[in-house]
Amino acid sequence: MLSAFDEKHLQGQKSRITGSLAIVYSILMFARNAEMSAFQRMVTAICIRGRAEDMLITRLNRVGVTLSPTSKQRLIKEAGEISHKALCDYLKEKPLLKITGDNLDIYIKSRCVSIDKGNTDLHLFALNALTSRLSSVDMDNRTPVVPEVNGDVLKLTEAEIDNMKYSYSILIARILSSLDQFKWMSTVIPVHMNHGYSAGMSQKSQVFQLPIQHKNEAKYEDILDIMDSYEKLLQKTFQESHGTVEMLDEFGVIASGDQLTKVRFEGAKKLRLMSPTTSGRLDHLRPVVIEPWHLKQDYLENARKGGYRGYIAVDEEDDNQTADIGSDDEEDEEEIPDIPL
Repeated sequence: MLSAFDEKHLQGQKSRITGSLAIVYSILMFARNAEMSAFQRMVTAICIRGRAEDMLITRLNRVGVTLSPTSKQRLIKEAGEISHKALCDYLKEKPLLKITGDNLDIYIKSRCVSIDKGNTDLHLFALNALTSRLSSVDMDNRTPVVPEVNGDVLKLTEAEIDNMKYSYSILIARILSSLDQFKWMSTVIPVHMNHGYSAGMSQKSQVFQLPIQHKNEAKYEDILDIMDSYEKLLQKTFQESHGTVEMLDEFGVIASGDQLTKVRFEGAKKLRLMSPTTSGRLDHLRPVVIEPWHLKQDYLENARKGGYRGYIAVDEEDDNQTADIGSDDEEDEEEIPDIPL
């Protein structure tokens, strides 16, 4: 309908039909309100994911691209309710869960620093719930009987040696395939190395977002509030899933975090040892384990630095801009190949 009004029809009549065109456009947009709202919600979700400020969302809302900042808050709340419902549906099938948490520190610089207003240092605690891919409710929980350990137990069997050689061959082939001379090998190298848990590990873990809390894990007072919120959330979720908390009492939930989080959680549980109730003693949060996030990060950083052993100097005279790898000590200059990670 709008395309019918070409430049020829509009010549000399723009002022008269502007109102009519606006009404027609409004009717069309109202008729497709559901689709328009879905588009706005999608773009708003992208802005939230990209940490867009409310100022940008407001400008986009004026042209009808996103929701308003107020509606954005309702969208976030709705997403949390959907995540909670999905968590309840999962627990109906498999009452095994792990909750991970870590500190989230945000430093906000003020544009205008004064006596009453300055920079803000926020201490938050972010947490997620993860599903279990390998464990099941029918697994044997009895402590295994360990026989007497001797030197023969530590020796690899013939089958284990063959399996180790096969794994090494794949790892070496992956490194070689990164070179131009061995690119052809990438088509025949297995993507995954088969093992006893291949079927379970090939599945994708489900991650459920949980509310971010305004708590500082460096304080035991806040740690106790965090763990109490764990207990309330788990009891509410298992109650909605099974109508009772018996499954929670039987299996518990794994609580995990970095080294600091584990120390704080263990210390908080010791502070509650004399509580008369199970939830008060935080018994449902067992065991408390360490997630090696920082170890992985440090390993990758040190491996990268170890591969270079110093700085990268770019030869300006080289047209191809190749990087000469050296060190600050001129007597120890040598080329060291990059380490594929």
